[in-house]
Amino acid sequence: MAQYSLKEKLDIIEEHLNLAVYNKGESVAVKEFRKHLSYYTKNLKNSSEFRNLVNKLETKNEVINLLNEFFQTL
Repeated sequence: MAQYSLKEKLDIIEEHLNLAVYNKGESVAVKEFRKHLSYYTKNLKNSSEFRNLVNKLETKNEVINLLNEFFQTL
């Protein structure tokens, strides 16, 4: 399995989210994307706390802001 830097990983997550929103609309995409975020952040420091917060978000901007905050702590 390839190893990605945190910056690369964050870029991939944001691109995936943007594509999901483009294809499904923001409301549906954000709700469905929560499961992908669990996978993307698995085994990262404080990832369970992050996932608990993500499950309350409803907009793409909220997700991106929380992702950026979370990745800055790593």
